[in-house]
Amino acid sequence: MSDEKEIRDATKREKPSERRLDKYKHTTQERNAMLRQLKRIIETKDEREFMKFLREHGIKDENPRFSQILKAFREGKIDEAFGKKP
Repeated sequence: MSDEKEIRDATKREKPSERRLDKYKHTTQERNAMLRQLKRIIETKDEREFMKFLREHGIKDENPRFSQILKAFREGKIDEAFGKKP
């Protein structure tokens, strides 16, 4: 009887939705590396490199956000996210 209770308690503690969230979280080091890469791309204003960055991080060409982000990049509004003046 106690084995069944232990199994139920273990399954209650670890929900499948919680496991999935941890899978996609980035560590602080990974996040800082992505930000450094993004800052470098923005400073060089390399559009192809920026599109490649978006694709690598899960924003595909078909996604409406892709075109919105790319438009902001072309207009120089992306700099505002980093506190820079155009």
